[in-house]
Amino acid sequence: MVQVNYNYSGCAGACGGSFVPANTVQFPNLPFLPPGPALSTALVPTGANEPTVNGPSLPGTTSFHGLDPNFVPPYAHEMSLSLEQVLPGKLSLSLGWVGTRGMRLPVFLDAQLIGQKPNGVKTYNILDANGNLSKQMTVPVYLPTDRRWQVTGAAQNAVTQLATLNTGFSAANTWYNGFAATLRKQMAHGLEFVANYTWAHASDTGQVGGTNGTFYGGDTPLDPNHIQGDNGLSDTDIRNRFTFTFVYQPIFHFENQLVRGVVNGWSFSGSEIASGGQPVFLGYSGTAIFNGSASTATPLSYADDGGIYGGAISSGTGSPSGGRPPYVGRNSIPMPGWNDADLRLGRKFAIHNGMSLAVNVDAFNFLNQTITQGVNSNYGTYSASSATVTLPSGTKVVCSATGAAPSTSSLQGCFSPYTGTGSSAFNVKTTTSGFLYGPRQLQVAAKFTF
Repeated sequence: MVQVNYNYSGCAGACGGSFVPANTVQFPNLPFLPPGPALSTALVPTGANEPTVNGPSLPGTTSFHGLDPNFVPPYAHEMSLSLEQVLPGKLSLSLGWVGTRGMRLPVFLDAQLIGQKPNGVKTYNILDANGNLSKQMTVPVYLPTDRRWQVTGAAQNAVTQLATLNTGFSAANTWYNGFAATLRKQMAHGLEFVANYTWAHASDTGQVGGTNGTFYGGDTPLDPNHIQGDNGLSDTDIRNRFTFTFVYQPIFHFENQLVRGVVNGWSFSGSEIASGGQPVFLGYSGTAIFNGSASTATPLSYADDGGIYGGAISSGTGSPSGGRPPYVGRNSIPMPGWNDADLRLGRKFAIHNGMSLAVNVDAFNFLNQTITQGVNSNYGTYSASSATVTLPSGTKVVCSATGAAPSTSSLQGCFSPYTGTGSSAFNVKTTTSGFLYGPRQLQVAAKFTF
């Protein structure tokens, strides 16, 4: 079974562009009659055009979503080793290692480009913050004309109607290694605790966990015919994490029975998590255009699926995407780490004949620490070969003046550091709350049992 997506261009000439393909849907026209009330009952402002069913002269670009006929279930090899030693003071220390090798994991690629020969090569200059050339990249480029199958219509510049074949392949592999040290104290003198430190390393060739990874694919590859080149840290890689949990039930020996009843019976418990950050899913601003400029761009002006190779298929919709910065390792920069401390104070009061009242006071994120859940991921900016590049300092340089391409290639563009500052700078937190973590919260709860 496959899923078919129909993509219509909804702007083009209406937004100032010079190219208006035949599959453009201009406001207020609709490509088909939508479900619901009749169009004649729609509320239309005075002087505005009424919506009508007036589809394009060509059907929208079609993209398919499915699985490779040779797709097979993934499998994993798991290994573990652990040592435990009893220590004085009712303490125990355990050391352990866990290793997992995942094979044949799903990754989604554009089958239109698998096994195809690139159109040629293009060169990109990588600039530092001062506008100096730090290195060059000359890479193969896939254009729409390099696809396996094309269906073209009578539209201007032969708009390709059969777009991507977003296909799942059993091609991704992953490695996980984790080392853990745990110190545990059994309950004695009213105190029990567990302290754990974990060092871990997870790498793969573009795998995404959960539902999206299973059905929609992996991280965007630079070259669909060489996913091994995208081997890097996993999206969920967290190098260091420390956790500490405790329960303390003190017993005070006072002669006065009333005082003993007031101060004893309380339970203090809590946890602390200090974690490193997950990798930033790096991105860049700008779109690689292979012929002309943005104002004169046509469908054949772009690489096939986006990115500098032209193989950066969007995992969800099958539409082109920007991909990731090709000059820095995939997932090589982590987000900021965070700390979270939770505390609980509880007491159970016996009332009469099996009746009791339990009262708890909870403080989540007791120290009100900033817990980073998302950051600004724009790492760089793409500029065409003849464009003016603005550096973080505000200085401007011309891309084509920063270095010539090899004789076998041509300069396609430049990548420069992202110019955002303050809250817009790279790796600055944008989200500080989530389903599990957020600002400090206090909770009081009571439970009556009878």
